Amino acid sequence: MLFCQCLCSKRTSKKRSLWNNLSAIINSDGESCWFVFGDFNAVCLPEERLGSVFFHNSVYHFNNFIHSIGLLEIKMGGRRFTYMSKAGDKHSKLDRFLVSPNVVELWPNLSVTALPRVHFDHCATLLSSNQFDFGPSPFRFFKYWLKDPSFDLVLRNGWSVSKLPYSRLHISSLSVTPQNR
Repeated sequence: MLFCQCLCSKRTSKKRSLWNNLSAIINSDGESCWFVFGDFNAVCLPEERLGSVFFHNSVYHFNNFIHSIGLLEIKMGGRRFTYMSKAGDKHSKLDRFLVSPNVVELWPNLSVTALPRVHFDHCATLLSSNQFDFGPSPFRFFKYWLKDPSFDLVLRNGWSVSKLPYSRLHISSLSVTPQNR
């Protein structure tokens, strides 16, 4: 796994130079899992800016960098914009997590959350994976049990054994009625 944190210049020529160098490095090691993240000082779409100028040329080069080496963006939740000017009149999504396709294959449940902006003009971002494997289910249920006339009684007795109030099953008279099919 290779992690690359970016803090891109505001100058288009410096951003393009960084993206070209990153492209060359990533292309030279296509087998690794790449995480490229940080403040790219660029947006991908017009709706990622509010109250500021949208530069088509910069967007073109940034999107070209992302797509030419096959990076994928991890979906971001929490906040729509990651940057806000001091005056609060300009908002942009400048921070993002880009990964190589093999990362998504290994961790399909990756997500990014833009946290509340507290001390800086950018929001902190949190990368997480909600992939849990608790092993095989310890519970089995067979549909033919519903056909047994004593099923309702067995179920009620089984759930009434627990003394914990939150673990009791509340059964209405209709909820455990076998259906003839």
